[in-house]
Amino acid sequence: MNLILVDDSKHIRDSLKYLFVGVPDINCTATFENALTLNDSELAREAEVILMDIDMPGINGIEAVTQLRKAGWTTPIIMLTVFEDEQKIFAAIRAGADGYLLKNSRPEDIIKAVRDVRNGGASFTPQVAKKVLSYFQTPVKNEYNLTTREKEVLTQLVHGKVYKYIAQDMNITYETVRSHMKNIYRKIHVTSMSEAVAKAIREKIVD
Repeated sequence: MNLILVDDSKHIRDSLKYLFVGVPDINCTATFENALTLNDSELAREAEVILMDIDMPGINGIEAVTQLRKAGWTTPIIMLTVFEDEQKIFAAIRAGADGYLLKNSRPEDIIKAVRDVRNGGASFTPQVAKKVLSYFQTPVKNEYNLTTREKEVLTQLVHGKVYKYIAQDMNITYETVRSHMKNIYRKIHVTSMSEAVAKAIREKIVD
């Protein structure tokens, strides 16, 4: 199968490319240092699996997945990252990622993940899978008297959007987004964006 790698670290790109050299059924056809040109790249369009970092310049991996899915891409995408917090895990899944691996995963697990998603499955590092399972085992959905707009803003945050893009998508000003966030913090009893997103996911405050 054809595989492409998207990571801003040359060391990571080279290491992963070397990893797949000895794998007969996986051909690493291209590497990219960011996701900005993927939609215009023929090599990327021919890929059967994409391994993508999250923290990259220009556009982060989660937003890249969102844009590719909106553009009609169905290519399986695995996030390969150092982040294991709930905010990024669920933002990636909601964006359309087919897997979520940590960069300290064993080489054989990365190879297996690529094969699994190519065959229609999903793949998660064990500690990530445990967090996903815990989320679906949580029966409660708390209400904190959020307004419709506040819920919309919080939903966008859970999906990995930053204030600037939330304002654009909702056709409101940046300052209005900040005002909504102050109200959200007060109502759900948190003091930071990461806490708000984690609580929203954990307690299913928004869909």
